[in-house]
Amino acid sequence: FSGLNGAMLVNPDFALGTAGWDDPSVVYNGDGSTMALSVEEGALKAEVVAGSNPYTPRFGQMNVPFEIDTTYEVSFKAKSSVEKVINLQVGELLTSSPWFTDFKPSQTEHRTITTEWATYSYKFTMTLDNPRGGVLFELGAIGGVGVDATVWFDNITIEAITVDDEEPELTGVKETLTIAVDSVYNPMAGVTAYDVFDGVMT
Repeated sequence: FSGLNGAMLVNPDFALGTAGWDDPSVVYNGDGSTMALSVEEGALKAEVVAGSNPYTPRFGQMNVPFEIDTTYEVSFKAKSSVEKVINLQVGELLTSSPWFTDFKPSQTEHRTITTEWATYSYKFTMTLDNPRGGVLFELGAIGGVGVDATVWFDNITIEAITVDDEEPELTGVKETLTIAVDSVYNPMAGVTAYDVFDGVMT
């Protein structure tokens, strides 16, 4: 189901409590993790004991009507009782192997949630015709390090981006370079460019 008033998520501001975010087919614990979800002062409160995998525990929402060939920005406000790195995922949960269809393959999104309220976001381009997936907030171990914490979330939004105002990401660019006289110089050697809308632009 899609959200009210054209929103892509149900209950993105938690005005309806945990509704839309506590589906037992999405919420998951394992590897010794625990998570208690409630609403406190209008924000989702997740009391977390981290498991040994990024997705233990997790919460989120499926059946988000993503459209193919569209770029989206997912944003949210959050704070944590102690600094905590979380994994942000988007895709479809499956009931059998391979268990998950990743909507942003090879794109890893970690955010370090601090003890003060801040806004976090990431962008991805939907390349599949699949309206069954959604967003996941994974609160387990990152890089083998699990941090127990209470994390608050608010104003989770998904918006289609229609204007390309993002600069491409350049890698391999050298700030200084020494070139011998009469040598062959290729300014693009080792340089790559990636754009969230256009993909590889090298």
